[in-house]
Amino acid sequence: MDSKDSSDEGDWADIKEAEKNARYALVRYFINWMSTRRGRVWDCTQINFKVGARGSIKQNQFQDRLTQLGVTCPKARENIRKLRSRKS
Repeated sequence: MDSKDSSDEGDWADIKEAEKNARYALVRYFINWMSTRRGRVWDCTQINFKVGARGSIKQNQFQDRLTQLGVTCPKARENIRKLRSRKS
C-alpha cells in the first residue's frame, strides 16, 4: 500500500468518501426539504463512485452501489461493469 493511501485518520478511500458526503450534505438536505414542501417526499441519498489515478472502486463495492441505485439484475450489473472497465 502506498503511503499516500493510508493515514492515522483511516484509509484514503474512506476519507474521500466522508469528504464527498460532507461536501454535498446541504444539496441532499435541500432536495429532501423542497420535496417535502411540495408534497412529494423524496429520500435523496448520495452514492459515490471513485475512479482515477489512485485506482478504481473495488468490485464488490461497485456491485453494492449499483444495487443501491436499483440495478438488481445480475446481467445488467455485469454489462455495466464491462462497459466501465473498457479502456478508452
